[in-house]
Amino acid sequence: MILTQAERREAIKQIYKESAPEIPSATYIAKKLDCSKRVVYKDLKALGLPHKVGAPNGWQTFRPPDVKDYSQDILTVEGDVMVSGDWHLPFYNSFLAGKLLKIAQKFGVKKHIINGDFLDQYVFSHYDHRNKELTWSKELSIAKEVSIPLFDFFEETYILPGNHTERLMRLASFQLTFSNVMDLLGIPHDKVKLNEHNYCILKNRGEWRITHPRSFSPIVLRVETRLASKYHQNIIGGHGHRLAIGRDESGKFIVAAGGGMMDPKYFDYIQLSDTVYPTWNPGFFMIYRGHIYGFEEDTDWELWEKL
Repeated sequence: MILTQAERREAIKQIYKESAPEIPSATYIAKKLDCSKRVVYKDLKALGLPHKVGAPNGWQTFRPPDVKDYSQDILTVEGDVMVSGDWHLPFYNSFLAGKLLKIAQKFGVKKHIINGDFLDQYVFSHYDHRNKELTWSKELSIAKEVSIPLFDFFEETYILPGNHTERLMRLASFQLTFSNVMDLLGIPHDKVKLNEHNYCILKNRGEWRITHPRSFSPIVLRVETRLASKYHQNIIGGHGHRLAIGRDESGKFIVAAGGGMMDPKYFDYIQLSDTVYPTWNPGFFMIYRGHIYGFEEDTDWELWEKL
C-alpha cells in the first residue's frame, strides 16, 4: 500500500517514538514504509527530526551536552526607544540625564535601553583607587538616588551588563549574577528587565544590535563598522565613550558609537594624567520611527524643544 505524504510522515513520527532513545536509520524507515531513502530524508528534514547519514545501519549519534546554551534567551525589544549607556554611576552627567527624560517625554518614547556599565563599581577595580573617600556604600547610595526616578519615568527599561558592571561578579568568580548585583539598587522587576548578554536586538524598521562590546579601538566607529559587517545589522556600540553616527563600508547599515552618560571630570585617571587616547564626548540616542538621533552636551536644545 502506497502512503500519502501526510500518512508517511505520521508513520515516521510513530517509528521515531517507538525507537526512542535510538534514532532509526533512513534505510530501516524506507524498507518499513516501502519508499526510497531520498523521500525519507526529505520527510525527516521537513519534520525537523535528527537522522543518521552513511552506512545502512547508520553512524553513532550523540545527544547534545547537558550544559547551558548561551545562544538562547537573547533580549529583543520593539518600537521607539531611548538608548543610553556608560552611566558609570556614581560618575554620571546630571545635565544629560535631565535632557534624556525631556526628549523622551516630548516624543512620547516609553522605552529605555541602558547599554552597559550602568554602575562603575570603582572600589572593585584592580586599578589604583585614588579617591579614598568613595566607598561601595556611597556608590550605591548615589546610584539609587539616580535610578529610582529614572526607572519610574519609563514604562519599560532594559539593562545590559557591561565590563564595569561585571567587576563585583568577577571578584565573586561569577557566583553572583547580574541580577544579584542590580537588586542592590532595589530594581522594580515589573518595569526593569535585565539581560545576561552584553547586547540585545531592537526591531524598529530593521534590526539594531545594541551592544557593549569587549573590543575597543581609538579610531571612532571602527569596532561598530566591523560588527555591522559581521552581523549584518545596524550597530549601536557602547564602551568607547565617544558619540558618532555613520555607515558601514557597504552603506547598508547604520553604525553609531554610543557616547555615554558619564561626566569625565569625576574620573581620576582622566583628569590627573595625560594620555593619547581620544577625548570622551558624552551623549545618548533616540531611535524614533526607524531613524537615529544623537544628543550631546552642545546640542541645540532650544531647537529640539521647539519641535
